[in-house]
Amino acid sequence: SWEKGTTYNITWTKSGNMNSRVKIRLYRGNTKVLRITNSTANDGSYSWTVPASLQNGQYKIRVKTIDNQVYDDSDSFQITDNSGQPSITITSPSSGTSWEKGTTYNITWTKSGNMNSRVKIRLYRGNTKVLGITDSTANDGSYSWTVPASLQNGQYKIRVKTIDNQVYDDSESFRITEASGTGF
Repeated sequence: SWEKGTTYNITWTKSGNMNSRVKIRLYRGNTKVLRITNSTANDGSYSWTVPASLQNGQYKIRVKTIDNQVYDDSDSFQITDNSGQPSITITSPSSGTSWEKGTTYNITWTKSGNMNSRVKIRLYRGNTKVLGITDSTANDGSYSWTVPASLQNGQYKIRVKTIDNQVYDDSESFRITEASGTGF
């Protein structure tokens, strides 16, 4: 859930050769409702303040190269009025992604409202905590983590929680798998 008037980072990853610039659009269903930007560097992040003029409801964001060759749509998310309640929303890992053992990924989240400036990050399998990823890091929206080779393959989720235990979010379920080229 993203609140009107709040600034969030739209983040994406890319692979292969493609245009160095992207355009970003906001959709409601299959209808384009807003041009967020017509051209920005294809560098994996764009800061955006949700306009107060948008209707509350379900939206998705499309990041597309300016030559229209490559694009992806975000999962559906909610845009709401500013509730004043502090919140954390994990943006990566997202549903359906696979993270390979031994590879470094960025755990990313957005935050709104007043909350502790530090968070702890945990890895869960079902409702069981498997790993304390970090006991304290800046609540700045990103943490770089190398997936340990010792983990079992399977479905996991990540929890980002303020160190005072007041505000947290769980990621969508994602897979941890063997590194490419192994496990055959």
